[in-house]
Amino acid sequence: MWYVNYFRYLWNAEFDSAKLQKKAKTSSKAAKKGKKKDGKGKLRTRVVTSLVMAAVATVWIFSGNAVYALGMALTVTLAQLEYYRMVLATGVVPARRISLVSSACLYATACFTPALHELVLPLSSVWVRISDRARAQAQAQAEPNP
Repeated sequence: MWYVNYFRYLWNAEFDSAKLQKKAKTSSKAAKKGKKKDGKGKLRTRVVTSLVMAAVATVWIFSGNAVYALGMALTVTLAQLEYYRMVLATGVVPARRISLVSSACLYATACFTPALHELVLPLSSVWVRISDRARAQAQAQAEPNP
């Protein structure tokens, strides 16, 4: 369930720069005041985390094409949304939806029809440009001419 909530949080990507700056200042102050763990505690945490992640990655890799592709698609989707959220914070609006659909098509094609997976990237690039051009034309028509 946390995965779905995190996905929604990244997808909404609403920003208030004053709120973000205030949050960054308070989190840095809290980090300075926090207690430091001893070296053994940090090492133990890192070893346990690495063993658990190694087991999860081993099961994931040897689980078969469909499960592996689904796991990679979920990971890539979250990574893309995190990147788009950072880009939106700068004021640039990326083509989020079409890029996510293109990535999903890429993984589905690579999983189920590997011989055709090399066609997805060039075709999705053309698709992105066409949709970008159509959006620009619609915005130009919506604006009144002086």
